[in-house]
Amino acid sequence: MSSSSSDDLPFSPHLCASPARFLGFGMAAGLVALAAPVVAGVLWLVTGQTLPLAALMAWVQVATVAAVCRRAAAAGVPRAGGAAALASLAVAPLLWLVSARALDDWIIPAPGKMSWEPDGAVLALAAPVAFALSGTLGWWMALFVAWGRPAVAAAVRWLSLGALALSAALLAWSAARAARYPLPEGYLASLPVAATVPRVAGVPVSEVPPELAWEPWGATTQVYRDPVEGLGFDVERRCEGPVCTFALIRPDAQTAPWHHGRFKDRSAVRRSGPLVVKRDEAHDLWVAVGADVVAFRGPALTPGGVQVRSVRDRLSPPYGVMVGAGGGALLAALLLRRRRRAAAQLGRVAAGAPGALGNDGWITFDGGEPAVRAAPELRLEPGPVLVLGQAPAAARGGASPGASGGVYRGEAPAPLGPGEVIPGEKAALLADGRGELAALDALALAVAVLTAAPLAAAAWQLLAR
Repeated sequence: MSSSSSDDLPFSPHLCASPARFLGFGMAAGLVALAAPVVAGVLWLVTGQTLPLAALMAWVQVATVAAVCRRAAAAGVPRAGGAAALASLAVAPLLWLVSARALDDWIIPAPGKMSWEPDGAVLALAAPVAFALSGTLGWWMALFVAWGRPAVAAAVRWLSLGALALSAALLAWSAARAARYPLPEGYLASLPVAATVPRVAGVPVSEVPPELAWEPWGATTQVYRDPVEGLGFDVERRCEGPVCTFALIRPDAQTAPWHHGRFKDRSAVRRSGPLVVKRDEAHDLWVAVGADVVAFRGPALTPGGVQVRSVRDRLSPPYGVMVGAGGGALLAALLLRRRRRAAAQLGRVAAGAPGALGNDGWITFDGGEPAVRAAPELRLEPGPVLVLGQAPAAARGGASPGASGGVYRGEAPAPLGPGEVIPGEKAALLADGRGELAALDALALAVAVLTAAPLAAAAWQLLAR
């Protein structure tokens, strides 16, 4: 089976000759996908959970896939690396889900809401298995079903350009959004202050004896009530010692519609400290900030928390996913630029003249073209070579091959240096060049899609109704 027919095969011809290497790269694809959530999780914890987990996963995946592609090219099976890059696309939906779930978090936890949820632990345990299965199955599907077909190679080429354009559009949208709205973690700081209620002072309006309190073994609870002028509600604080719980209530209400003591860990303010009330007019929220933060919603002043999705129309995507997508778009553009240079080199190979390098350092051609000499510093082994360009010696003129590869008459041409002659059969060099182009297209597509997936999920979450 000749190398020249490799583009007509459903997979690389190297598979028939080296099944063990392809099996090894298939296992490597699964291990690469398995490493992404594990390594990213460690980095996420080391950085204090300040960076988006999905963006870290995407970049770990990109780094490991790039390493697999480089190793595959060094092993002489560049299409195996390209298949690994295409296989990594199978984890893009998982990156989407991780990013989307992060945007379902609480900006202001609801009173009594656990900061750790069981479904988060299930996701953390299931993610490595899901990533490993997606990577392995995706690799075999890419290799056996599609990779190596000319139509698929062309489709991957256009998809890589489309993914880069889409990533650039997402970055432009997110930059415009970031210029207008705050991050989820900056939501509270962005709200204007509506009122500042001074520290507890004066005589309490009532006292609750220990036997009537939520915790009957506690001390007497002193109840203070301060009207907030012009806002239509009062601030009620119930104090036991130096710490008070608080609530916003309507002036005609006898007491707060929820039991302070039940949520002490979520509505505390020191007796000597003020209570700051902020307003979110667009979502009809009053946010009271003491030692803890509680949101009160609607005319009934129902206490609760604030999730990202409840105020998403006034939020910017996280900067981490924006930076991750921006870096991915830049890397994909650099890969496509490298692909352009490789395509130019492939064109030179296609136009090159095949020849044979003899022991005397002269290159002869089957078509009878004048012989040319290879520069000694190239240190090429005798055998088939390719002279780039169309018979360069003929253009220089003055040399004819003799029986020993020497020169009969005329001036001897200058020897060919680096970049003018390369070892190997022309058909094999063309096949390798096409494989390199396909692998670069696949890697550029994978980089653009994987790094943009968290930002796309953020855009979907922030724009969906």
